[in-house]
Order: sequence, then C-alpha cells, then structure tokens
Amino acid sequence: MTIKWDKGARQSVDATAQYIAEHDGAMASADFLEEVLHVVRLLPLVPYLGALERLLYRSKVKFRSIVVGKYNKLIYYVRQDEIVIVDFWDTRMSPKTLVRRLQNKI
Repeated sequence: MTIKWDKGARQSVDATAQYIAEHDGAMASADFLEEVLHVVRLLPLVPYLGALERLLYRSKVKFRSIVVGKYNKLIYYVRQDEIVIVDFWDTRMSPKTLVRRLQNKI
C-alpha cells in the first residue's frame, strides 16, 4: 500500500512541529516528528490500525484516526491499495471544525 498525504495535512504536521520547537525545544519537536513518522510507517502494514472516527460517522468515507502526541489525531481513510492522510487535527479544536474541514476532501 502507498501513502498519499493531503497538502493541508502535511502543513498541519509541519506547523505543529514548528510550534513545539518554539515552545518546547528542538528535541521535543524531533520526538514529535518521529512519533508521526512511526505511525505513518505502520499504516501500510496495518491499514485499519486507526479507530473509525466517531465525529465523521455520517460520511460516505470511513475515516479512521490515530492519536499522535497529546492533542493531535492523524485522520485517514483506506482506498483500494492506497492510504490517504487527509488531516492532522488538534483535538482541542471544536469537533465541528473537523467535520467542516473534511467535507471537501473526499
């Protein structure tokens, strides 16, 4: 299986890493990025690792999520031989924000 990143999801990971670097230091940011990469490396081996995302249960697409770090979820779905990472969401935001953000990404 291949991994396909949505541009916005990749930007969210980068922005989160930058924020962590500024507030907690370069090592904390590197640890965070390693955790994200670890999860992404697991997905081709176990595509259904993430739980079905309950906030998006009404969607036609079966979105899955994996918690990364304290406050973030990697949101993705499985399509034939591809895993599409569509968002990297800060769980402290309103759930309505996640729903709005993903309405146009399927």
